[in-house]
Amino acid sequence: MIKMKRTFSWLCCFVWTLAAIGQDFKAESKVDVVQETGHYKIRLSPDLLGAAKINCSNIRVLNGENIEVPYFVQKAASSSKTSSLKTYKILEKMFDADTVSHLIFHNEKKKEIRNVSLVVTNTDVQKQDRLSGSDDQGKWFIIKDDFLLHSMKSSKKTTELKILNFPLSNYEFLKLEFNDKNGLPINIIEVGYYDTEEMKGLSTQFDCTISDEKDSSKTSYLKV
Repeated sequence: MIKMKRTFSWLCCFVWTLAAIGQDFKAESKVDVVQETGHYKIRLSPDLLGAAKINCSNIRVLNGENIEVPYFVQKAASSSKTSSLKTYKILEKMFDADTVSHLIFHNEKKKEIRNVSLVVTNTDVQKQDRLSGSDDQGKWFIIKDDFLLHSMKSSKKTTELKILNFPLSNYEFLKLEFNDKNGLPINIIEVGYYDTEEMKGLSTQFDCTISDEKDSSKTSYLKV
């Protein structure tokens, strides 16, 4: 016996009262009776899918009166990716007028990074900035100097996301400084990075018997 996996497939149909799938078909399966009008998701078994065409065009859904019910087929993706903003802990934040404002954030795991994402309250100014790094918060080393943050406004939200790119670094502590001499500071709410996570699609596992096996020209053939 061998075990096989197959991605979940569903029928999504608009039903009244479903009682059974098919009569005089090659394969059939009963569906639980439903009480309310609406859309329902029906999981297709490996046995039923094995008897269906690849595109499932020969599947029919019948209601209690043996009348066909319209449906469409959905197949779960083999994988999907989601991105979310992971924030760094801000250890120190000093924003004052007519001075050099700064914030220090913690790259706790000393990950190699080449950019950070800043969540900034909408503002229509540009700021001259400097980024430095340290492993002890005592000695600081320059990473990027004399760059500009600008276009920090959104038409749909009260905040804007700005991505700051810099040479690849793995300092544990990073300090971002803003030249606020002769002006007011900007409001930085969060500092973080986007983490992408890949999720495997849903699958079902079932046993499959090998009915024939042979070797030919250095190639093995299995009939299951």
